[in-house]
Amino acid sequence: KPSLIMLGRREADNITLTPEPATAPGQVYSISIIGTDGATVTGTYTTTTGSETATTIASAMETALDTAIGVTVDVTAGVIILSKEGVDEFAVPSISRFNYSVTTSESAADVLNAIREENDDFYFITASDKTDSFVMSMAQAVEATEKQYFVVLEDVANLAPYTANATDTLSKLSQDGFDRTSGWYHHEAETNFIEMQYVVVGSTYEPGKVTWGNRPATGGAARNATTGKLLSATEKGNLFDKSANFADTRRGTRDLSATLRMGTVASGKYIDEVRERDFLVARTEEALIDLLVNTPKLPYTDAGITRVRSVLENTYNQYIETESSVN
Repeated sequence: KPSLIMLGRREADNITLTPEPATAPGQVYSISIIGTDGATVTGTYTTTTGSETATTIASAMETALDTAIGVTVDVTAGVIILSKEGVDEFAVPSISRFNYSVTTSESAADVLNAIREENDDFYFITASDKTDSFVMSMAQAVEATEKQYFVVLEDVANLAPYTANATDTLSKLSQDGFDRTSGWYHHEAETNFIEMQYVVVGSTYEPGKVTWGNRPATGGAARNATTGKLLSATEKGNLFDKSANFADTRRGTRDLSATLRMGTVASGKYIDEVRERDFLVARTEEALIDLLVNTPKLPYTDAGITRVRSVLENTYNQYIETESSVN
């Protein structure tokens, strides 16, 4: 398991909350809001008959939440809509017995930049938004960094043949030749966060010690989301043609254990190849900065060049592959 997972937030324009149907007395509905003043306001409603309507529940919540500073609470036909009154942000840390949806105009590039401004100490990126526009925008944004973006899609259009003019997302990622986006297909991409499972397969290993292809995978083999059947040879071939990946059945097992294929980014390079290059660049920069920081003046002479060469050799020698050490 990874030692650390960081969660970033995408700024919402508004949040729409719909009460789940009341079915019994004593059911508790709740929404907590952290207002722009930092204070938390929590609204609760407990059913008494189990036949309360959405309008009754939502109206009661409106009264309880109206005191949240900087938040507009609107109720229409049993639906609650929360939006900010000005430019300052508010948060909804918890809800109970409400379904919700979020409207946001924050672009992929903006949310990535905002997260990096807060903390840039991460490498792999995943996101819950699987729309074509967001995926393509995030792929473009990540391409300008030294990070990698994993995205898993379940739209069966991605199983169609690859052509230079194909419009499915996995084809478009391949057409653009992204080196830092790894596209995958899985029939449960919208209900299970499969990306995290695939990232963890290799991210817990030191770069140079693992490949993503042929690794055992949780979450089961990929299936056609429409038919429910395991991917056909043709569908697998179509994904290969797009430099896209999927979890395949492992031959010789009766429980349909899954193995990852093929472990590439959209350009066709291997995930580990890109990661290893980034790793060496980072170690090179660290070694050279350390040399400069600890040297009052590095002479522009043969002796100075020899010191630089020595530092680089010592750095790279750690990652030379031998019979007993895979790198």
